[in-house]
Amino acid sequence: MLRKTWFLALLGGALGGAVGHAFAQPVQGLYVSGNIGVNFLQDETIAPSPALGTGSSMAAFDPGYVAVASLGYGLGALNPFLNGWRVEIEGNFGANGFQNVFTGPGFAGAVHGSQENYGVLANVIYDITPSALGINEHFVYPYLGFGLGYEMNSFNGFRIDYLTAPLTASGGSNAVGNFAYQGIVGFSFPIAFAPGLSATVEYRMLGVADPQGAHHLSFDQSGERIASGNGVFGNEFNHEILFGLRYAFGQSNILP
Repeated sequence: MLRKTWFLALLGGALGGAVGHAFAQPVQGLYVSGNIGVNFLQDETIAPSPALGTGSSMAAFDPGYVAVASLGYGLGALNPFLNGWRVEIEGNFGANGFQNVFTGPGFAGAVHGSQENYGVLANVIYDITPSALGINEHFVYPYLGFGLGYEMNSFNGFRIDYLTAPLTASGGSNAVGNFAYQGIVGFSFPIAFAPGLSATVEYRMLGVADPQGAHHLSFDQSGERIASGNGVFGNEFNHEILFGLRYAFGQSNILP
């Protein structure tokens, strides 16, 4: 009976050790990831335009969608001292419908169209050791990151129909952009039956510097062009909630 007890204790210790090291470093080497989710775009300022006859104003947006694809590398594959650090390049695309635009000579009756965003950023990410936070190590990996790059946007189907006059504002299909930056907070959940595959949940705050550039806009009354000018939008702040999958190549459940 005593020998059997010792055998079970040793077996339990071995299995516990295997589980404890099952995902000792979630990403080493090359990986790819894809995310989709919802984007909440804060109100944007619009600078005065003498050519259009408009003063300082604001644009408000409906919640929209965003998609992100990334190619990265876990630096622990190069040096054990770099375990946890990752670098990646991402491409993103998203859109938010216009809710209201507070500009022009009267009250907007209907606002149509959306603002589309797309860009490329380089990110640096650190996977936090779960045991340092009292988290079961093979279950979840928190991570933090930041990124720098360039974002562009254009208007798709933008039009304002005013209530107080037979007047329509439209345009903005030209692409404008500026320097972009973002902060990343995420959690990855390794999928035990698929080595290298993890589910991810993230929050990203993506900002675009002011000014973003000049959207070409115009006012038409009864089908006749009466004014043309530029609409210059200020700082842009996107709040993104993303769900996705990440696959690290050449991974195994039990790492040395």
